[in-house]
Formats: sequence, structure tokens, C-alpha cells
Amino acid sequence: MSGGSTVPYRSPAASACDNGALFHQLSRCDGRNDCGDNSDEQNCACYYLRDRGTSYRGRENRGNSCQFWTSQYPHPHNHTPQAYPRAGLEQNYCRNPDGKDRPWCYTNNPLIRWMYCEEVFACEAPPTRCFYAVDKGRSYAGQTNRAGDRVCQRWDSQSPHSHPHTPQAHPDAGLDENFCRNPDNKERPWCYTTDESKRWDFCDVMECAGMRV
Repeated sequence: MSGGSTVPYRSPAASACDNGALFHQLSRCDGRNDCGDNSDEQNCACYYLRDRGTSYRGRENRGNSCQFWTSQYPHPHNHTPQAYPRAGLEQNYCRNPDGKDRPWCYTNNPLIRWMYCEEVFACEAPPTRCFYAVDKGRSYAGQTNRAGDRVCQRWDSQSPHSHPHTPQAHPDAGLDENFCRNPDNKERPWCYTTDESKRWDFCDVMECAGMRV
């Protein structure tokens, strides 16, 4: 095709360097300058919402309270370096080998199997104008409060619809006022409606373009 520009193929596992080059997500923060401008070795202390922290390679370990990935004590598990050779399961650092919401680890407490690593913060602010398909909008933090032509019911209200998805039951789900959220892993942000004849519906929130991972 004459006169046109060639757009390089970008695989689902590719991320963009600041200089426009591409690098594999799993080579982020591995100590090697894959981009040429070292942008793949920046922001190593935080995780990207768009991949739920699967590329996080920082050294947070909840104050050394994480169980080593190579250990089966106190919690037997199958998330070993051998089973997930590219997940960065060195030492006892917080990681996300299985696609949970964010980096996590097994704990050294026999009574608590695993926990999210709250000390690992997101590199970017949660989206407010669209939702990431990769997490089905669980990180969406916008103020849309309508589902079609219906106004959303407040999450702290049980009228007109009683429900279990309260701010107390889901303290990390951002259930503020009557804003669209996804506390239970539906397909996208949603809400209970103030229409007695319609219990709940998906909200009018667009998907963030180019964020499929």
C-alpha cells in the first residue's frame, strides 16, 4: 500500500516504551534496559492497573511477612517458580501470577492464607471516565450514577432493593454514594436502580480504549 505508514504489530503482551519502542510486559523492572531509554525500568515500586500488577517486579513483601514462593509452609500452594517461570516469583516478594486484582502473597501467618499487598500502590490514578476491560471495571472510580434512563440506588441504602453489596461488606470496592461500581466481578460497572421494577443494570460507562491485556 503506497503512501501509507506501517504500524508495528503489538502483541497482547507488549507494552510501549516512552520512545515508542515495544517491550514484553514480563521484562519490566528486570534490571535490563530493553527500551533503550530505560523507561521499562521506571515506576518499579508501583503496579499498573491495566495489567493488575502481573508485571510488577518490586521488592515489597509486607514487612517480610510474605511466605516464600518456593516454600510450602505454612500454606501449601501451586504458585511455584517452576509452575509460573515468568511471574517473577523470587524470594517472598508480592506478585500476581494468577490474575488477581493486584499484587499479593501468601502470608507467614498460619491463620491467614494470603493477602493483597496494600503497600504496593498503583502507578496511575484509577480511571474515572472509562473502565478497564482487564478488571471488568473493578478499578473504575468515576461518578456515573445512571444505568440507561434509571438513576442508581445508593450502595448504603436498602430501598427500593435490599442487597448484600454494602460499603461495609466491600470496604475496598469504592461504594460511594450511588456511583456505578463492580463489587462482585460482573462484566462491567453496574448499580442497583431506584426503579422498583428493575433491580439492577449495567451502567453507561465506556470501556477504556487500548487497555485489553
